[in-house]
Amino acid sequence: MSESGTTDFSPPESSTGQAMPAVPVVRVTLSLALCVILGDWLLWHHSYGMGYGLYAIVLCGLIWLSRARAQLKSRHLLISGLLVLSAVQTAIRPSLCNFVAILAMLLLLAGDSWYTQISHLSSRWIRAAIGLPAFVYRWIDYAKHCRQFLLGRSGLTGRAIVRLWEVSWLGLVLVIVFSVFLALGNERFGEFVWEVYDWVYAALLDLSLPSILHILFWFVLATLGLVLFLPAAADNNYEAWVDKDLERYPCKQMRVALVRTAIALVGVNVLFLFNNSLDVVHLWVRQELPAGMGGRYSDYVHDGVYSLIFAVMLSASVLALLFQQQERVVQSKLLKSLGMLWVVQNLFLALGVLLRLKLYVDAHWLTPKRVYVALFLGLIAVGYVLLSRYILKSGNLKKLMLSNMLAVVGYCFVLQFINVPALVADYNFRQWRETPERSIERMEMGKVLGREMVPMLVQVVGSGETTSAVAEARRSLKQWQLKLAAEVEQGSWQEYQWRRVQLISMANAALEGK
Repeated sequence: MSESGTTDFSPPESSTGQAMPAVPVVRVTLSLALCVILGDWLLWHHSYGMGYGLYAIVLCGLIWLSRARAQLKSRHLLISGLLVLSAVQTAIRPSLCNFVAILAMLLLLAGDSWYTQISHLSSRWIRAAIGLPAFVYRWIDYAKHCRQFLLGRSGLTGRAIVRLWEVSWLGLVLVIVFSVFLALGNERFGEFVWEVYDWVYAALLDLSLPSILHILFWFVLATLGLVLFLPAAADNNYEAWVDKDLERYPCKQMRVALVRTAIALVGVNVLFLFNNSLDVVHLWVRQELPAGMGGRYSDYVHDGVYSLIFAVMLSASVLALLFQQQERVVQSKLLKSLGMLWVVQNLFLALGVLLRLKLYVDAHWLTPKRVYVALFLGLIAVGYVLLSRYILKSGNLKKLMLSNMLAVVGYCFVLQFINVPALVADYNFRQWRETPERSIERMEMGKVLGREMVPMLVQVVGSGETTSAVAEARRSLKQWQLKLAAEVEQGSWQEYQWRRVQLISMANAALEGK
């Protein structure tokens, strides 16, 4: 109550202490209900397929319905169009990249719809993404919005509900707690409490309540809806905080900081130069395995690829931190030259990893995992290009991190439309043609290719060769045909994937000799 005796219906504060924007509570609540109901129908107990794409489109539509009154711009339609493309891909051939792209587009559309007071699109996207790890605050803010909505009704019903809860929750908690203690100390009272408990428990069983996992699934869907439909309070200084660089590390003694950084960069450059020189001699020129490997390419690659990739990524992090010192230090031309030299050496090291993969592929064929490692190396190269710009221009560390995040999302968006396992299967078939007597089953490609083993088997069966490997391929193809047919027959329409149906058709045609 205010001093004048009237009820104060001023906008509530968010969980962060800022005034929350006015939101249509009824519309948001209905959107949350639809989010949970449709999500349960399309996703629960269904594998990744058409249902997930339809649900993404539903979420996109609900964002449009619950969005703040903002001027419609062409980029809103562009973001929605890209989201629909990703949603369609779930009915063709879903993947992890497909999931990442859909989530990124949803957050981008939600941020662009709600945070109109923030001028930069990237800042809006980050503001929406913050809602995912901070989902507890979204629930707190939603409860405050609902309370304010009920108190603001002209009738007495909403206020009565709020006041009833406010005055009764403490008594309800105390009654429950002391009932337990009294039941443990008074046998007759305990019998009465247990009878009530048994009656309530039996009544709940008759209601066929969902499992804990099912309820948790609903909670996840509702939380996602809150992040997308309910905006968090955006501080007026938020955009300035995003654009402002992180504080640079203070250096009390500039000369010491310069010398220390220069010695560190010289040390790692010498170390990397020695390592890269050995690679030039043994890996690039002679293309020989180190002594003691015994010709085992798997040991050579597995022992080196992941540790070298980690070294390259760690180098990028160290460079970013070193050039986050005070500007008088990082603007040194000597340090910039040493930093760029280390960048070049890291890129050369990444090329060495790529060559290791090539040697392994030449000996043991190709797998999707090896392709993804190569593509990841390309993504690292893009990151080093952005890092080079940051070093040379003494740039903004936050913008460097954001640029790398955008590169990852763009990478996932493009890659979701590329059937990497199918390309791998085609490459391996060409390798097999050189040695048609080689057993496909002994290569155990099915474990890494999965159902994309079918195109390779189809090509082997139709190759016209008469080796035992062709007979093995025919038997394996028949097994895959039965397995995929069972998946289609037992699966629901929400799990539909066009690629699975296409593979069945290819297998049928090959086995029938068409």
